Amino acid sequence: MKKVAFICAANIKHMTLISLYTDLFRKCGQNFDIIYVDKYHEIEEYDGVGKLYRYELTLKPNWSFFRKLIAYWGFKKFAINIIKKEQYDFIIVWNEFTGFMFEDFLRKKYAFRYCINIRDENFNHISFIQHRYKRMIEKSCFNTISSDRFKEIFPKGDYLFIQSYNKELIKGVECVSQKRSENEPIRVMFIGRMSYPETMGRAIEAFANDKRFELWLIGDGCETFRGRVKEMNADNVIIHGAFKPKETVEYLKHADVIYSLNKENDIHSDSLLPIKLYYAIARHVPILAYKSSYTYEYAKKYGFGIGITDAEFKNIANVVLDEYNLLQQKDVDEGCYRALEDIEKGRCELNRLITKHVFNN
Repeated sequence: MKKVAFICAANIKHMTLISLYTDLFRKCGQNFDIIYVDKYHEIEEYDGVGKLYRYELTLKPNWSFFRKLIAYWGFKKFAINIIKKEQYDFIIVWNEFTGFMFEDFLRKKYAFRYCINIRDENFNHISFIQHRYKRMIEKSCFNTISSDRFKEIFPKGDYLFIQSYNKELIKGVECVSQKRSENEPIRVMFIGRMSYPETMGRAIEAFANDKRFELWLIGDGCETFRGRVKEMNADNVIIHGAFKPKETVEYLKHADVIYSLNKENDIHSDSLLPIKLYYAIARHVPILAYKSSYTYEYAKKYGFGIGITDAEFKNIANVVLDEYNLLQQKDVDEGCYRALEDIEKGRCELNRLITKHVFNN
């Protein structure tokens, strides 16, 4: 049996869908270790892991970006010492920052004995970073990406698109059987951590007191809008703060449209596929996104996208109403089923690559 390890410059709880790998490992009797950074100062566990190597990281809020980067870089020496001691046969590199950090070591010592799971886009416009990404990708067995648009941002190479559809998180979500009637308000729901408050402020101004809609703001940071909503006497804006993951399903029962407006023509937000997209797929409802985003491009492909531009924002309520009324529920259903089929195809291909390169079968 081979010795396998995950390395990640983040906490285990941020290793989204690590189970796609570990479920197969457990099924095949393959042991694995996890070497990770702990910045929350908490002991994490993971079912089926052999050894957990935890690098405790302390960061101070007043530190500069580069001071924090230097602190993170201490993880590299920590992890390399463990890798040399354990003599792993294969390494799974979790996220692009980890790959950037370990690029020279992996390329020289583990050429074609590692894979990289790219989760995000960060500073890809900087030539030095792009060059380092290029070298880490050239020597990997395979590379996975969480958004197909990353192919336009990262260096040329072979990438497998693995979507962040978490079956466990959205297990029990009820599919919409029919759209809202003309006499019922359409419930537009933001659910998650509030990252673009300026855009949300504009949305509140547009939807407030429009009886054709209810605007739901669910998640950490949403409570900051309570004062403004109260001043506007907008009783059609419903706000809840932070919630537990297990409560996600209960909130989604009320969603008719998923809100996913971040920032128009922004490389970072436009290239990502948010978890909100997969809420829409599970719920069989449209998603509202900027037309410049890959979220909209993806949803439009499968027939459940509602797009907007900044130029149309003042008229967003009418745009959403018109687009929502044009959509047929059977077409949305078919599109969501097709999306799920493609998600599963990607995961089957991932299993094939893991079997080929880790198990050499």
